[in-house]
Amino acid sequence: MPRGLPDDSNIVKEGPTWTLTDQAELAARLGSIVTFDRLGTVLDLETFAKGRSRWMESLWGVASGVYLSNDRSLVDGVSLRLVSGTGLTPACQAMWYLAYPQLSRLGYEASYAVGVQRYRLYHGFNVFKGIYYANFSLRWTLTTGVLEYRDITAVWLDTGINIAAYPNNYMFNRIKLVGNALTEEYERLIINDNGYDMKGRYAERVGAVADQHVEAWSNSWGDGVFSQNTFLDACIFTESEPGIG
Repeated sequence: MPRGLPDDSNIVKEGPTWTLTDQAELAARLGSIVTFDRLGTVLDLETFAKGRSRWMESLWGVASGVYLSNDRSLVDGVSLRLVSGTGLTPACQAMWYLAYPQLSRLGYEASYAVGVQRYRLYHGFNVFKGIYYANFSLRWTLTTGVLEYRDITAVWLDTGINIAAYPNNYMFNRIKLVGNALTEEYERLIINDNGYDMKGRYAERVGAVADQHVEAWSNSWGDGVFSQNTFLDACIFTESEPGIG
Protein backbone atom coordinates (compact mmCIF):
# COMPACT_ATOMS: atom_id res chain seq x y z
CA MET A 1 0.00 0.00 0.00
CA PRO A 2 1.48 3.38 -0.96
CA ARG A 3 1.92 5.61 2.04
CA GLY A 4 -0.99 8.02 2.52
CA LEU A 5 -3.23 6.47 -0.16
CA PRO A 6 -6.12 3.93 -0.07
CA ASP A 7 -5.38 0.21 -0.01
CA ASP A 8 -6.58 -0.24 -3.59
CA SER A 9 -4.67 2.70 -5.03
CA ASN A 10 -2.45 1.99 -8.02
CA ILE A 11 -0.73 5.35 -7.77
CA VAL A 12 2.60 5.46 -6.00
CA LYS A 13 2.96 8.67 -4.07
CA GLU A 14 6.44 10.07 -4.29
CA GLY A 15 7.99 10.30 -0.84
CA PRO A 16 10.92 12.31 0.45
CA THR A 17 14.31 11.51 -1.05
CA TRP A 18 17.37 12.19 1.02
CA THR A 19 20.78 12.46 -0.56
CA LEU A 20 23.99 11.54 1.17
CA THR A 21 24.78 15.25 1.45
CA ASP A 22 21.49 15.83 3.29
CA GLN A 23 22.37 13.02 5.67
CA ALA A 24 25.82 14.49 6.19
CA GLU A 25 24.27 17.84 7.16
CA LEU A 26 21.86 16.09 9.52
CA ALA A 27 24.74 14.25 11.15
CA ALA A 28 26.68 17.49 11.48
CA ARG A 29 23.73 19.27 13.08
CA LEU A 30 23.22 16.44 15.55
CA GLY A 31 26.85 16.79 16.56
CA SER A 32 29.72 14.43 17.11
CA ILE A 33 29.93 11.45 19.43
CA VAL A 34 33.12 13.08 20.68
CA THR A 35 32.20 15.45 23.52
CA PHE A 36 35.04 17.85 22.71
CA ASP A 37 33.60 18.47 19.24
CA ARG A 38 30.27 20.13 20.04
CA LEU A 39 29.14 21.57 16.74
CA GLY A 40 27.44 24.91 16.27
CA THR A 41 25.12 25.96 13.46
CA VAL A 42 26.13 24.58 10.07
CA LEU A 43 26.47 27.46 7.61
CA ASP A 44 27.54 25.39 4.64
CA LEU A 45 29.07 22.06 3.67
CA GLU A 46 30.88 20.79 0.63
CA THR A 47 31.35 17.24 -0.67
CA PHE A 48 32.21 18.25 -4.28
CA ALA A 49 29.33 16.12 -5.58
CA LYS A 50 28.18 19.12 -7.65
CA GLY A 51 31.62 20.21 -8.79
CA ARG A 52 34.16 22.78 -7.59
CA SER A 53 32.50 25.94 -8.87
CA ARG A 54 32.43 27.55 -5.40
CA TRP A 55 36.18 27.16 -4.91
CA MET A 56 38.99 29.35 -6.19
CA GLU A 57 42.44 27.92 -6.81
CA SER A 58 45.88 29.47 -6.43
CA LEU A 59 48.81 27.67 -8.08
CA TRP A 60 52.41 28.46 -7.20
CA GLY A 61 54.34 25.27 -7.88
CA VAL A 62 55.62 24.00 -11.20
CA ALA A 63 52.91 21.68 -12.60
CA SER A 64 50.69 22.32 -9.58
CA GLY A 65 46.92 21.96 -9.92
CA VAL A 66 43.52 21.57 -8.27
CA TYR A 67 41.22 18.94 -9.77
CA LEU A 68 38.07 16.99 -9.06
CA SER A 69 38.95 13.35 -8.52
CA ASN A 70 37.21 10.07 -7.79
CA ASP A 71 40.51 8.35 -6.96
CA ARG A 72 39.83 8.98 -3.27
CA SER A 73 36.61 9.96 -1.56
CA LEU A 74 35.09 10.16 1.90
CA VAL A 75 31.60 11.30 0.82
CA ASP A 76 29.67 11.14 -2.49
CA GLY A 77 32.40 9.44 -4.51
CA VAL A 78 34.46 12.52 -5.36
CA SER A 79 37.03 14.76 -3.69
CA LEU A 80 39.27 17.69 -4.56
CA ARG A 81 42.83 16.74 -5.48
CA LEU A 82 45.49 19.29 -4.57
CA VAL A 83 48.78 18.83 -6.45
CA SER A 84 51.54 20.95 -4.92
CA GLY A 85 53.97 20.83 -7.82
CA THR A 86 57.69 21.49 -7.40
CA GLY A 87 60.15 24.39 -7.56
CA LEU A 88 60.81 27.35 -5.28
CA THR A 89 57.15 27.62 -4.12
CA PRO A 90 55.88 24.05 -4.36
CA ALA A 91 52.29 24.68 -3.32
CA CYS A 92 48.67 25.07 -4.33
CA GLN A 93 45.58 26.33 -2.52
CA ALA A 94 41.84 25.74 -2.67
CA MET A 95 39.74 28.56 -1.19
CA TRP A 96 36.04 28.45 -0.29
CA TYR A 97 34.17 31.79 -0.18
CA LEU A 98 31.38 32.14 2.38
CA ALA A 99 28.93 34.94 3.17
CA TYR A 100 29.54 36.92 6.35
CA PRO A 101 28.57 34.80 9.35
CA GLN A 102 27.45 35.80 12.80
CA LEU A 103 30.60 37.01 14.54
CA SER A 104 30.92 34.17 17.00
CA ARG A 105 33.06 31.05 17.40
CA LEU A 106 33.56 29.80 13.84
CA GLY A 107 34.71 26.35 12.80
CA TYR A 108 36.25 24.99 9.61
CA GLU A 109 36.31 21.21 9.36
CA ALA A 110 37.75 19.18 6.48
CA SER A 111 39.15 15.72 5.84
CA TYR A 112 42.44 15.05 4.06
CA ALA A 113 44.06 11.97 2.54
CA VAL A 114 47.82 12.29 2.00
CA GLY A 115 49.54 9.12 0.87
CA VAL A 116 53.21 9.99 0.38
CA GLN A 117 53.92 12.83 2.80
CA ARG A 118 56.38 15.18 1.17
CA TYR A 119 56.11 18.17 3.46
CA ARG A 120 53.22 20.27 4.78
CA LEU A 121 49.47 20.73 4.96
CA TYR A 122 47.84 24.10 5.80
CA HIS A 123 44.26 24.50 7.07
CA GLY A 124 42.56 27.74 8.08
CA PHE A 125 40.07 30.54 7.54
CA ASN A 126 40.14 34.33 7.22
CA VAL A 127 37.45 36.63 8.66
CA PHE A 128 37.37 39.92 6.70
CA LYS A 129 36.25 42.90 8.77
CA GLY A 130 36.49 45.78 6.28
CA ILE A 131 40.06 47.06 6.67
CA TYR A 132 41.78 43.86 7.83
CA TYR A 133 41.15 40.16 8.27
CA ALA A 134 41.77 37.84 11.19
CA ASN A 135 43.88 34.92 9.98
CA PHE A 136 43.18 31.65 11.85
CA SER A 137 45.76 29.23 10.46
CA LEU A 138 47.18 25.81 11.19
CA ARG A 139 50.42 24.45 9.70
CA TRP A 140 51.02 20.71 9.98
CA THR A 141 54.48 19.47 9.02
CA LEU A 142 53.60 15.92 8.04
CA THR A 143 57.18 14.66 8.01
CA THR A 144 57.76 15.58 11.68
CA GLY A 145 54.23 15.77 13.14
CA VAL A 146 54.73 19.34 14.41
CA LEU A 147 51.58 21.49 14.52
CA GLU A 148 51.93 25.29 14.46
CA TYR A 149 49.52 28.22 14.43
CA ARG A 150 49.77 31.73 12.98
CA ASP A 151 50.19 34.15 15.87
CA ILE A 152 49.14 37.80 16.26
CA THR A 153 52.82 38.71 15.79
CA ALA A 154 52.64 37.24 12.24
CA VAL A 155 54.93 34.30 13.01
CA TRP A 156 54.34 30.56 13.21
CA LEU A 157 54.42 29.24 16.78
CA ASP A 158 54.50 25.64 17.96
CA THR A 159 51.20 24.54 19.52
CA GLY A 160 53.02 21.92 21.57
CA ILE A 161 50.93 19.28 19.78
CA ASN A 162 52.83 16.66 17.80
CA ILE A 163 50.88 14.19 15.66
CA ALA A 164 52.51 11.97 13.08
CA ALA A 165 49.95 11.37 10.33
CA TYR A 166 49.75 7.75 9.22
CA PRO A 167 50.79 7.60 5.54
CA ASN A 168 47.91 5.84 3.84
CA ASN A 169 46.48 6.67 0.41
CA TYR A 170 42.95 5.68 1.39
CA MET A 171 42.61 7.05 4.93
CA PHE A 172 41.27 10.55 5.54
CA ASN A 173 42.54 12.61 8.47
CA ARG A 174 39.93 14.93 9.95
CA ILE A 175 40.93 18.46 10.99
CA LYS A 176 38.73 21.07 12.63
CA LEU A 177 39.89 24.51 13.73
CA VAL A 178 37.65 26.77 15.84
CA GLY A 179 38.34 30.47 16.38
CA ASN A 180 36.38 33.30 18.02
CA ALA A 181 35.68 35.90 15.32
CA LEU A 182 34.78 38.54 17.93
CA THR A 183 37.85 38.32 20.16
CA GLU A 184 40.08 36.86 17.41
CA GLU A 185 41.24 34.17 19.84
CA TYR A 186 41.82 30.57 18.87
CA GLU A 187 39.38 28.27 20.63
CA ARG A 188 40.11 24.62 19.94
CA LEU A 189 41.55 22.12 17.48
CA ILE A 190 40.35 18.62 16.66
CA ILE A 191 42.58 16.12 14.87
CA ASN A 192 40.99 12.74 14.15
CA ASP A 193 38.54 13.12 17.07
CA ASN A 194 41.20 14.13 19.60
CA GLY A 195 40.50 17.59 21.00
CA TYR A 196 43.02 20.24 22.03
CA ASP A 197 42.48 23.54 23.85
CA MET A 198 43.82 26.52 21.87
CA LYS A 199 42.64 29.33 24.12
CA GLY A 200 45.09 32.08 25.03
CA ARG A 201 46.42 32.27 21.46
CA TYR A 202 45.39 35.11 19.13
CA ALA A 203 45.09 35.25 15.35
CA GLU A 204 47.20 37.38 13.06
CA ARG A 205 45.66 40.59 11.71
CA VAL A 206 46.39 41.30 8.05
CA GLY A 207 45.56 44.68 6.50
CA ALA A 208 43.11 44.32 3.61
CA VAL A 209 40.31 46.54 2.37
CA ALA A 210 37.55 44.18 1.28
CA ASP A 211 33.86 43.49 1.75
CA GLN A 212 32.98 41.49 4.82
CA HIS A 213 33.15 37.78 4.10
CA VAL A 214 34.95 34.60 5.15
CA GLU A 215 37.46 32.52 3.23
CA ALA A 216 38.13 28.93 4.30
CA TRP A 217 41.18 27.42 2.67
CA SER A 218 43.41 24.37 2.40
CA ASN A 219 46.98 24.26 1.07
CA SER A 220 49.24 21.41 0.02
CA TRP A 221 53.03 21.94 0.03
CA GLY A 222 55.67 19.66 -1.43
CA ASP A 223 59.34 19.63 -0.51
CA GLY A 224 60.44 21.37 -3.72
CA VAL A 225 61.85 18.24 -5.30
CA PHE A 226 58.80 15.96 -5.22
CA SER A 227 55.17 16.99 -5.60
CA GLN A 228 52.62 16.18 -2.89
CA ASN A 229 49.09 15.00 -3.65
CA THR A 230 46.42 15.83 -1.08
CA PHE A 231 42.76 14.85 -1.36
CA LEU A 232 40.25 17.22 0.30
CA ASP A 233 36.68 16.19 1.15
CA ALA A 234 33.75 16.63 3.57
CA CYS A 235 34.20 20.34 4.35
CA ILE A 236 31.88 21.87 6.98
CA PHE A 237 31.79 25.50 8.12
CA THR A 238 29.96 26.41 11.33
CA GLU A 239 29.11 29.44 13.45
CA SER A 240 27.97 29.86 17.07
CA GLU A 241 30.22 27.05 18.27
CA PRO A 242 30.03 26.36 22.02
CA GLY A 243 32.96 27.44 24.15
CA ILE A 244 35.17 25.14 26.17
CA GLY A 245 34.09 24.47 29.69
